[in-house]
Amino acid sequence: RAFGSKFGHKGIGWYFVTGVYTLLRGPQGCTLRWGIFIFCRIGLRFTQNVVDHAAVSVFWFLPEDARFTYVNDKACSTLGYSREELLGMSVQDIDPDFPVDIWSSHVEQVRQQGSLNFESRHRTRTGLVFPVEIVVYWTEFEEKRRMVAFATDISERKKAEKAIVRSKEEAEAANRAKSTFLANMSHELRTPLNAILGFSQLMRRDTALPPREQENLATIDRSGHHLLDLINDVLEISRIESGRLTLEPKVFSLKEVVSGIRNMMSIRASEKGLALKLESFGDLPDYVEADEHRLRQILINLLGNSVKYTDEGEITLRLRALREPIVQFEVEDTSSGIDAEDLTHIFEAFYQTSAGADKGEGTGLGLTISRQYVALMGGQLQVESEPGNGSLFSFSIPLPFAPEESMPVKEQHRQVVGLEPEQPPWRILVVEDNAENRLLLRRMLEDVGFQVQEAVNGEEAVSVVAKWNPHLVWMDMRMPVMDGYEATRRIKGMEGGENIVVIALTASVFKEDRDRVLAAGCDDFVRKPLQQEKIYTAIERHLGVKYRYQDDIDEPADDAVDLSWMHRELSNIPETMKQQLLSAALDLDAESARELVEELRKTNSRLAENINNLVNSYRFEALIQVLDMSDE
Repeated sequence: RAFGSKFGHKGIGWYFVTGVYTLLRGPQGCTLRWGIFIFCRIGLRFTQNVVDHAAVSVFWFLPEDARFTYVNDKACSTLGYSREELLGMSVQDIDPDFPVDIWSSHVEQVRQQGSLNFESRHRTRTGLVFPVEIVVYWTEFEEKRRMVAFATDISERKKAEKAIVRSKEEAEAANRAKSTFLANMSHELRTPLNAILGFSQLMRRDTALPPREQENLATIDRSGHHLLDLINDVLEISRIESGRLTLEPKVFSLKEVVSGIRNMMSIRASEKGLALKLESFGDLPDYVEADEHRLRQILINLLGNSVKYTDEGEITLRLRALREPIVQFEVEDTSSGIDAEDLTHIFEAFYQTSAGADKGEGTGLGLTISRQYVALMGGQLQVESEPGNGSLFSFSIPLPFAPEESMPVKEQHRQVVGLEPEQPPWRILVVEDNAENRLLLRRMLEDVGFQVQEAVNGEEAVSVVAKWNPHLVWMDMRMPVMDGYEATRRIKGMEGGENIVVIALTASVFKEDRDRVLAAGCDDFVRKPLQQEKIYTAIERHLGVKYRYQDDIDEPADDAVDLSWMHRELSNIPETMKQQLLSAALDLDAESARELVEELRKTNSRLAENINNLVNSYRFEALIQVLDMSDE
């Protein structure tokens, strides 16, 4: 009683002491039932004490009218009401989203399920509304129906979610801005490159140019293509980061691709005195269906790095057939290896090792792009290296087998010199705001016999089409006054406009831009920088134009290039020299080819002169053809 009096006769202590005393007295003073009742009161009071001090708001209310029968301290402090005030209120008084019309069905849903979890809002005494997460339970005790709700203030969580959404929106906006910037820069950089590479192609057609000028042109061409590669790398990173990179599978010969890459890289390796080996293990498929372009780029990047960082020894390109259809690729070298610190960052964009910075070459994007390509193809690019023990890059990707008959026919690149006779006078309109690009395309077309007119914007193009009725329009898509999209729509909307072929000229490499071009009504598109072969091929495909080719009009002479004779003669020269010639031809490396020609003059001057004629006229496709024939 002394312990109980400390808490008052209605306190927990009083019930506890009284209960124990009653039980000890047994049937003489009270029944056992009364003792149990006392202990239950202890438990209920203890539970109520816990609930009163809970960290969440607790409400007991009647299902009929949502009137509160109990609230805890947290509910009072959160809403700003006293307990007495809240016990005279209902859920509707504190919930601005109270479902008046569906309250009965809401109650029935809780009763059937036993509980319900949802988000709502509560309103404080001062009118402040804040979000809450509510869990409602159904209870029935001593034939009394009640609903108990536990409400948690989720204001901070909602703020965090909004912050995350806002950050995501800002990141997406930044990515869009970056993509727009890169698209604009792509256009601005490709425009002058189009003129540089295009006019160098035109000048190489002049076989009367002396070797010195041909060498100068080759230097310009190589430098231009190197700059183009750098631009493409930066754009490719943007496409990867924005998730717009997709695979473009096709059927190809795995052996031909790997051998071609090995041959192309061998001359660079031999210049440094390095051996480049090709090894294969297991039953490798002959023809596969995959993204040839990206597989080629991965291997060129890895082999190029090995050649760059290896000063002595050898480099090995190794293929292993694992479980079908998985093929493992390895590039191993005897370089000085990679430091542990560099290994942790080597696949990061623009990161260069100390060795790479010393050499001052590259952008630091090759390995980043390669790893993303491998991941896209279903593998993972890995590296093993220790300082002084070389490096090993490896990846495994699925290369499904494809039948040989599904192999596409290879395009034969032949030099167009004119139009076949007895054809209509083909009229072609060039629409381009850049004067150099207009001149370049006009010369490409007029040199082979097309009739050409020009327009400097879309509005002028529509006017020329109405008066001149061209067969085909080369349409730049970004121009002042009226862009190519609107001009194309107007041309296609003219009477007979559906019969006019419109081919877009675009510097963009993004798929959505190509889709937009075709949606505007263009029949095709060609990317800048322009290449003669693609221009002539596109015209042939859409108009059915027939060309005359250089190899059709060449008259045989004692000093002419006789491919059949060269085929026979090349079978007698050392295999190493043939491979070096093939590498130079594949790499369009006229300087290296001429060095090999001078070495060949010592043993076969006539063959050397024939190869020299091909090199000076930049007929590398013919040289590749005859070198491939010599291996048959």
